[in-house]
Amino acid sequence: MRTMQARRDAAWRAAMLAVLTGGTGLVLSGCGGSPFEDSPKDMYALSQSSVSCDAAPATTCADVKLYATPINGLTTDYRPGWEERPAVANNKAVDHVYRDLQADGRWLVSVGFTTGLKAGTYSGTIAFGQDPLSNALPPGERRSVSFSYRLTVTADSVARPLQAVSGAVDWAGPGGTPSRNGFIAVTVDPSKIQPRWSRTFLSQNYPAANVLLSQGQVVLPGLRLEDGTATDTVTVLSETDGQRVWSAALPGTPNRALASGDRLLIAGAASNDGKTSAISTVARADGAVRAQQSVDTIDMGDTWALSGDTLITPDLNGLTLSARGLDSLGTVRWTAQAYNPPLNLAGLIRWGVTVGNGRVHVNAGDRLRAFALGDGTRNVDIVTPGKSPVVLFSTPLNQHPVLLDASTATVITNRDLRPGEGRDNQWSVVDLAGGQTRWTQSGRYMDLPVGNNGVVYASNQENKTIEARSIANGSLLWSWPMDAGDSYFQRQMVLTNQHLFVSTDRQTLAIDLGTHQAVWRYGAGGALAMSANGTLTLMVERSALSNRPMLVTFDVR
Repeated sequence: MRTMQARRDAAWRAAMLAVLTGGTGLVLSGCGGSPFEDSPKDMYALSQSSVSCDAAPATTCADVKLYATPINGLTTDYRPGWEERPAVANNKAVDHVYRDLQADGRWLVSVGFTTGLKAGTYSGTIAFGQDPLSNALPPGERRSVSFSYRLTVTADSVARPLQAVSGAVDWAGPGGTPSRNGFIAVTVDPSKIQPRWSRTFLSQNYPAANVLLSQGQVVLPGLRLEDGTATDTVTVLSETDGQRVWSAALPGTPNRALASGDRLLIAGAASNDGKTSAISTVARADGAVRAQQSVDTIDMGDTWALSGDTLITPDLNGLTLSARGLDSLGTVRWTAQAYNPPLNLAGLIRWGVTVGNGRVHVNAGDRLRAFALGDGTRNVDIVTPGKSPVVLFSTPLNQHPVLLDASTATVITNRDLRPGEGRDNQWSVVDLAGGQTRWTQSGRYMDLPVGNNGVVYASNQENKTIEARSIANGSLLWSWPMDAGDSYFQRQMVLTNQHLFVSTDRQTLAIDLGTHQAVWRYGAGGALAMSANGTLTLMVERSALSNRPMLVTFDVR
């Protein structure tokens, strides 16, 4: 049996050899010489085969640039297609792949990774092959080539205990202190700045709500943690480590918070009619609701302020000003006329209230007015460059006075809140004691000024610079130009003893007030704030579509 099988196998091999050699015993070459297809051929030769990089929270690695050269007879008529193949299913990290044909016939490929990924390692390959939009490839099987990537998003550092700074105060929303001058008496050491913790949220608002930093808590109206309850409208975290203290579902669309002792005040547009705002007074420790009140204004935004046990709110869409006691928000202590629209045909909305030196300051229309905190008596009325309302339409100003000292305020007429959008406006310094505008500059000022020690700072989108001007006469003391590649200034600068923290669309920087140079950078931009403990916070808006802002915190000393 074995002998017969061996003979059969030998006969089969001989027959196959005859087919392959055409009876000559030689393997034929050339077209049509073999019944088997050629092996697949690579479409491109890549100038590099892999990349590995690290990214801090809310940032990403720089785009990786490489060349894809067509080979094996492939011409430049065929644009390389790409497909990401993550090592873990659905754990993708690639944001975009740009392909530009060069004069020498190579394709310049730029691979960009997604910004703001959660901490962890993302790996996989990108297959470069046929583009579905290209013409059919030449005959013969073509093979894609692979480029491997490994992206590591660093985890939070170990949170150090908080250290209160003598003389520093809590950050009570936009502008920081009730005077809104953006100054926190903290001495920063740029060499020691390091991330503390970061958290990702789901937002009801775009841009995200303002951050309140108070008594070791980070209060975030309008935000809920990704792993939070679906109905949460307010989240409170520990400043130390970012852990949730409490979250709750409060009425309306909260976007602003204030603090008074063991109480927090949370406000936002009421969801029922769009014409009123809802204010909730809650316990700081656990969010238990103590009182709720509706106010006749469309959106509280930055338009309210707190001084002691007195809450100041605009009513009637910005026409009047009201003072309320915290223990009874429904009881109005006094009202005052803040703005008189021509013929009652229009109003100015979203102008802000600033409290200081026993007075309530507002800048509506073309007048800076101040009222006694105790009884609402008007004691300041100064003509300033202003924004006239459009007849029959309410005009949003998105501004409030900034108190630089006991007798000086600075104002910006109006501004646009959309990222990167600037308006032609005026920046003025007003002498409250002398009753006149001291100086005015025109530009496209993005954020409200910050100031201290005789100098006031503002970001001007018109020339893409930070301007440092004399409070006394408006002379330009120095300026800092935005870095090449950055497009616009973000809102809310933070001023410390020796540094100015500034944010653009791409990065956050600390500018030394002495050398006027950037001495620290972080690869993401957003809205800034700083606590009395020297914790810098950065709220990064990744996009209006994703609606998933990330808060990154830093130790700065």
